[in-house]
Order: sequence, then C-alpha cells, then structure tokens
Amino acid sequence: MLSLALAAPASSMALPPGRSGFAGVRYRQNPSQSAKSPKSQVQEITLRGHAICLDEQGKPSTTCTEGAHRFGFQTSDNKLYSFLAADSMAEMFESSAVRERLLQITAASRGDNRLELIKILSVREGKLYDIFFFCDVCNITAYAPGPCACCRKELELKETPAPERE
Repeated sequence: MLSLALAAPASSMALPPGRSGFAGVRYRQNPSQSAKSPKSQVQEITLRGHAICLDEQGKPSTTCTEGAHRFGFQTSDNKLYSFLAADSMAEMFESSAVRERLLQITAASRGDNRLELIKILSVREGKLYDIFFFCDVCNITAYAPGPCACCRKELELKETPAPERE
C-alpha cells in the first residue's frame, strides 16, 4: 500500500488558532464572524415608478443618447435614484418600451440613492409581470435589448405573469 505524507517546514505550518489542515491553505473568516462593514449594511428595497435616462450630472434627461448615458429610477412620488454604473441589469432600460412601462423594482440600496438591481417587473392593471427579451427562432431569453446572440434577429420584449408570492 502506498502512503503519501505531506511535509513542510515548521515555519510554514503555522495555522490560525483553532484551525487544522495542510500548510499553505488560506482560510477566510466566515462572513458572519467578520466585523460589520459598510458594504454589509446593504438594504433591499422595492420601488414603483419609471426608469429614466440621466445626463452626465445625474439629472433626468429627456433624451437617451446611444451608449453615453446612465439610467435612473423615478418613483411615483418623484424620488430619484441612480443605478450603479456597473449594474448590468440596467441594460434592460436601453429599450424605450421598458422605460415607458410602470415598473416595480427590487434593488439593493448602496447609499446616496444609488441602487443595484435585483429584479425588474412591469405593472399592468395592478398585476405584476416578468419582462424579458426573447428570440422565438432560437428560443433564447435575454435581459437586454438587441440582436439575438445566435441568429442576429432583433429580440422581442415579452411579458409573462409573475408567480404569486406566498
């Protein structure tokens, strides 16, 4: 029978107190054990309103110029939020058809009225709908407008009733 022993100099075998394992293994502290940082103070919020285009100063803009803009969200009571620049879900708002709809969004509040999207639903006649872009030729679902990644046909905006929450 073959046995394998791993050896390392004693100086490299120092492990965190109460930990055992092979030398060289890095241990991360469990997030629940770490001190609370500002990033861990994220609050999930749900808002209703409309997606809007923002200008360079972060103010509402009447035009959305191709590629050189950011999106925000204006609630029914006119409170204005902006989405993080790196929020890929905000690409859905490239579609004017989505911006025209009454929306309900669930987002992580990142402070200073900045949001990171979690879920986007449309609201019609008091009911919630999942919205997405779809290619009926390739049966591909996407969350941003544009051509299908497969056949290059323009994706179509679709709505399906959102599942009832219990």
